[in-house]
Amino acid sequence: MAKGSGTGRKKASKAAASPLPTPVVVTSRAKSWFFRPRQLMISAAVAMTIIMIPVLARRMPKLNDRPEYRIGAEQVSISTPPAWIPPDLAQQVFVRAGLKENQSLLDATLSERVAAAFHTHPWVQEVRSVRKTFPA
Repeated sequence: MAKGSGTGRKKASKAAASPLPTPVVVTSRAKSWFFRPRQLMISAAVAMTIIMIPVLARRMPKLNDRPEYRIGAEQVSISTPPAWIPPDLAQQVFVRAGLKENQSLLDATLSERVAAAFHTHPWVQEVRSVRKTFPA
């Protein structure tokens, strides 16, 4: 009996005397890749760009309000009208169609609206093209 009880004590004392294993720190590859100077600088640049786009968009000038980007009936040119066509045909077209005097050249539908306005005027037989030219 003494033998059996003595062997159990030896095993317990051996286990208590052995040092504890040191914890192994496992870092993920993504974490170790991201926290490098180059990747951090790129991430900071992307974040600043995303933040600054709305700020810069608010500070840009509004071109819709500038007179260079507005057009009225007096600035519309009609290519070689016959002599019997009234000289104020463009003004008549704008008034008849209900177009405002100063239209924005940046409006995407301006060409279609002006073409439709000319097409409905009784003095116009056909509309071949309507082109917008922006200020130089």
